[in-house]
Amino acid sequence: MAYEITSHLETLTHDGLSVLTEIFAPAGVRAPDAGWPAVIISHGFSGSHAGGRPYAEAFAPEGFVVASFDFCGGGSASRSSGSMDQMSIMTGRQDLLCVFNHVRSMPNVDPARIVLMGMSQGGVISSMVGCLRPKDVRALVLFYPAYVLRHDALAMFPKPELVPMAYEHKNATLGRIYAVDAIAWDPFAHLGEYDGPVHIWHGDKDPIAPLPDSERAITIFPHAELTVVPGAGHGFGERRVEVIPGVLDFLKQVV
Repeated sequence: MAYEITSHLETLTHDGLSVLTEIFAPAGVRAPDAGWPAVIISHGFSGSHAGGRPYAEAFAPEGFVVASFDFCGGGSASRSSGSMDQMSIMTGRQDLLCVFNHVRSMPNVDPARIVLMGMSQGGVISSMVGCLRPKDVRALVLFYPAYVLRHDALAMFPKPELVPMAYEHKNATLGRIYAVDAIAWDPFAHLGEYDGPVHIWHGDKDPIAPLPDSERAITIFPHAELTVVPGAGHGFGERRVEVIPGVLDFLKQVV
């Protein structure tokens, strides 16, 4: 059955920073004794929590608590602390851990059934947290994960010491920390550390995050599948309606 849903905004904090988070949940019905399963959605480069809303509105009626948040310095629409020149995948990892720990503590959530869902750069950060907390993350749902970030940073700056204090990239001013941290974390050296179920959705016309990176990733994750979305570029837009049923099927299998 499909439940009515409710949503509200919360401001979480860590290390003196605020993380704006929108939380969706089934309404008007008692949670199971163990709590609802949960999904935490991480947006991509220069995005915001609003990008996760269509997915949250599809998942919550099916019996999931869903949290979608703004990374600190995540983009011009971010309502969390900081600016883009202070942001990196490592700072994003701390933001996601903050949201993850909060969701695990919610009385209506089953802490053993929390799935991380990430888009593009958010897919990289979700992977990082999965590798860091493999026993606590039930599964990973990844949309066009940008495992190319390290390659792109090295193409611009072959050595970390060559990274300037600030530089322009993808219509944004980024700080030195962005490239240095991207170079420091090699996804293909770490993805095998997460041994839970993983499903990646990736368009075969993606000009930003190469599909071969996701094809390589599923050979490194111990338990991973890839669904190729024909004709899709980077970001699914209105084509998410084609993806959502498969994501829900995966979620219901793993929780």
